Amino acid sequence: MGTYDKRYPVTDTREDIRAYFADTGAITRPEIARVIAGRIHALSKLPPERKLWKSQHRRMYLYDAAALALTYFSCDAHFRSAS
Repeated sequence: MGTYDKRYPVTDTREDIRAYFADTGAITRPEIARVIAGRIHALSKLPPERKLWKSQHRRMYLYDAAALALTYFSCDAHFRSAS
């Protein structure tokens, strides 16, 4: 996993987030967003699919933040149980 400091156990790499969601088969950001939408009721309404010529929908950042939070808390629980 990512860098671990006892004060701030931060996982900030894409690889950590993708590894956390690997068991669901989600690899891309839209796929990870779909998994999060299934787990968190408040985020169940997904933004529209991005077209190649359009920019990312402004709500996609919420799913990025949720992915980081889920990864962070899973790593935090892992390190707490190991010590």
